[in-house]
Formats: sequence, C-alpha cells, structure tokens
Amino acid sequence: MIGQDALAIILMRMFEFSPVAMSISTTGADSSRYVMVNRAYLDLTGRRWEELNERSMVDHGAAIASPARDRRLRLLEEVGSYKSELAEIRHADGRIIPVLISAQRSHIGDAVYDIELIADVTEHMESQIQRERELTYAALTDPLTGLLNRAGIDAVLQERLARVWGEGQCVAVAFIDLNGFKQINDRLGHEAGDTILRRLAARLRLACGQEEIVARIGGDEFMLVLTVPHGAVGSIPPMLAGIAAAVFTPVDLSGSLPVPIGAAIGISVQQVPDVAAAVLIREADRQMYRAKSTGEPISIRFGGGERVWADGVA
Repeated sequence: MIGQDALAIILMRMFEFSPVAMSISTTGADSSRYVMVNRAYLDLTGRRWEELNERSMVDHGAAIASPARDRRLRLLEEVGSYKSELAEIRHADGRIIPVLISAQRSHIGDAVYDIELIADVTEHMESQIQRERELTYAALTDPLTGLLNRAGIDAVLQERLARVWGEGQCVAVAFIDLNGFKQINDRLGHEAGDTILRRLAARLRLACGQEEIVARIGGDEFMLVLTVPHGAVGSIPPMLAGIAAAVFTPVDLSGSLPVPIGAAIGISVQQVPDVAAAVLIREADRQMYRAKSTGEPISIRFGGGERVWADGVA
C-alpha cells in the first residue's frame, strides 16, 4: 500500500512531466488566478511562469481568453466539471491554438481550485480542414479528367455571372457534345473512350486561356465558360472556332489508326446582369442540338442561330 506522502510526490511528478498541459487556479469568474501550471502548459502558451504566477486569468492578454469561458465556469459552478470543451488559447507570439479543455472543481478544506487539462488539437483540426477540402474538391471535380463537374461549373458560373457584369464584361457558355462517341466506345472499348476523353480535356485546357473555365458535365459533354467585354460578343464564335480547330483533331491511340473526333457546340451569352446560370446553360444546350442537327463533323451555333465552321476541321 503506497503512503499518502509517496502518492503526493508521484502525482506531483506526473503533473510536472505530463505531455498534457495542466493548470491549477483559484475560482471566480473575475478573480481566478493561476496557482500552478506544468511545463507542457508553458510550452503550449509560450509563457514563463513568472508571467503567470498569481496573475488573474482574465487580465488583458491572459493565456486563456474566450467568450465561451463564462459558460465553462457556469458548468463548474453547477455541475462541478466539464469534458473536452473546444476553446482557443492565444500563444505569446499571437497564434491562436485550438484546444480541448477538461476541468474539475475541487474543494480542499476552505479553498476551492479548478484543475484544467488542455489538449492541443491543431493537427486534428488541420487534418479535418484538409479532409473537408478534399471532399469538396471530389464533389466538384470529374474524376476521369480532373475538370470541374456539373456541380462545380454551376457554382463557378453563378459566381462569375454576378461579378463580371459590373466590370464591363459578360459571360458566354459553350455546351459541347461529341459526335459519334458511343460508336467509338462500341468499336474500341471503354478504356479507349476514356483515353480520348482525357486527351480532349487536356486539349481544351491548353486551348483556353487562364480566365476560361472548362468542365466535363456528362459522359461525352463538356462546357466552357468564357468572359469577354460587352462590346466584343462578336468575337466569341471565331474564338470557339479556333478552340474547336485545336481540340477536335484525330486522337492517336496505340495499336489503331487516329480516331477522328467531331463535336456540336452551342453558345449562349449573358444579356442582363442577373440572369440565372440555368438559363444560359439551357440556351447553350438548345443551340448545341441545333448544331448537331446539321450532321457536320464540327458545327457551332451561336445565340440567334449564326453558324460558324471551324477552319480546317469541317
């Protein structure tokens, strides 16, 4: 049976050498003061004990300062303890460190003390944020090509429509549907079809400028979001014709002849500042079907029905 004196020494050593930050303070929402902290606490806060000794825990610049502190103190008053409360500690260098605090109120004789255990959860929070970013990226990205998917382009398009009109620009949407892609899959197999889609995605990214947005929104359907000055709407069909000429050329696959690729492209243009993204996409889709009805290898329909042929590929 271990004696009380030995147990007290052992517990003190555990307190001093624990990797978990610990502090002991007197009670009181406005009058609580540090009584003792361990080395891990000083490391976590970047403080020296001389800075904290008998210092009020609500002084300006105190290591622990949060609007949620009053609620935690009420828990100590009403329940006597709390566990794993998310809080923030301000390091001496100004950094804000997310922590989980557990505390217990202890009555020893006539004195009352609050004992806190504080765990730094920075790595966990950063990992969670990174995981959320990865999930968001996956939700908005086509896994085959790395382009934005339909959900991704919807979000980007609506934001751009709201922003560029006031900058003297407008948005054009180009809906692209490949010609005869099902027959390519049937003849060469889906692996070859996937290779062609990846090649076309890479070509589209290369052919478009940094301001243009490229997305794959379906099996063999792509979408471009272009931004042009209000007075330059007429430049959009030639621009698309140039992109089509660069992108829709035969694709070389190992073990087979180059595969010719055709496409029908429909274009719609923002006419008013508050147009909905769905309206532009619907009109571009309608123009694409008009282009497809021509039966030409490469056809482009723009707004009121103007047809432009992509030089060198028709």
